[in-house]
Amino acid sequence: MNLNFYWRMGDYALEACPKTLARLDKNEPNETIDLIKYYQYQGRECKYSIGYFYYDTHEPCWELKFVGGRFKELLDTDVVAVFKMLKAAYDTLEEWSNSRGEEE
Repeated sequence: MNLNFYWRMGDYALEACPKTLARLDKNEPNETIDLIKYYQYQGRECKYSIGYFYYDTHEPCWELKFVGGRFKELLDTDVVAVFKMLKAAYDTLEEWSNSRGEEE
């Protein structure tokens, strides 16, 4: 089963992507969901990762890992909505993992 997920709200988005957070090979499967911040630079829309989910085999569960202090860039007015998005992404990852019959 393929992992497909994309949800954008304003300058924030969650999207399914490979473990590397970027497609290095066109056949590389999606295995996580990345929390992204969009911004404008020289008239172009760009993006960077704020955080991503990874599967912790020791717990076992999906965990959200932030990239440095980028989580502090979330606007106070957007935090509740972004966390609702993260909840949906987590539930999708759980369902996807269970449907594959394996957890990484």
